[in-house]
Amino acid sequence: MRVQIGSKYIYDFSAKQYEVFSFVVHKNYNKKIPFENDIGLIFLKEPMAFSDAAKKAILVDHDRWMSPKEKHFIVTGWGWQKYNGPLSEMSLMMTSLAYVPVKKCGRLHNITLSQDMFCLYGDGKRDTCRGDSGGGVLWHGRLVGLTSHGDGCAKEGKPSVYTNLYVQRSWIIKQVGKFIKRYCKSQI
Repeated sequence: MRVQIGSKYIYDFSAKQYEVFSFVVHKNYNKKIPFENDIGLIFLKEPMAFSDAAKKAILVDHDRWMSPKEKHFIVTGWGWQKYNGPLSEMSLMMTSLAYVPVKKCGRLHNITLSQDMFCLYGDGKRDTCRGDSGGGVLWHGRLVGLTSHGDGCAKEGKPSVYTNLYVQRSWIIKQVGKFIKRYCKSQI
């Protein structure tokens, strides 16, 4: 398995490819609540080279971003441009969304959200959609979430749901530590 880094287009021949060493999916994914623990990590065989097209993401280490006052979360993806619509033919798409309190989001969807979920909304005009899942959510240059799921795309009154990386931070650190031990052992 290989991953592409620095892609502007779905089929971007200028993107750098890296071979996957291993990957891990959260063992409690989808166990009690649908989409709970919707996270996985991919480990590469060689270090990634950063450039203008491939930048390091800094994992958030606080929860100050979880506020209804926050209106500028950046999400990206190559997914559908609208529900059951075409994929982006232009390039990687990007939009800005606003934070929605978890209790309000749960009421709007009539579902229970787990502690590791949060919601963003683009006034029924902007959103992530099918094919964007797993993409990062940035807030002031910090990686705060991953695109998870929603009820359609850009529906009026229906925020989309994202995995909260502040809540998943300890799991991420634990998995990276396990990888380092396993990788270093395999290099001896």
